[in-house]
Amino acid sequence: HKHQSILNNETRRDKNISFAICVKPLKFSKDISERLIAWIEMNKILGAEKIDFYIKSVHNETRKVLKYYEKLGLVNTYSVNSIG
Repeated sequence: HKHQSILNNETRRDKNISFAICVKPLKFSKDISERLIAWIEMNKILGAEKIDFYIKSVHNETRKVLKYYEKLGLVNTYSVNSIG
């Protein structure tokens, strides 16, 4: 039986994804790369096929982790301008 999508078909880029995660804007001056790797890997094990991260500001090491997973095709990142 087919999984019900959590995303609207009109807004999805890849119509074959059945489990995607959208993460609230990240704003971390500290390095959270180790915890982020564990979180991404756990969600991958649980079946996540795409994770969208919205980024206000993150530590350089955290950005490197996100870029690595972007290259693998698991992660999309989007810059978010912070007001105030």
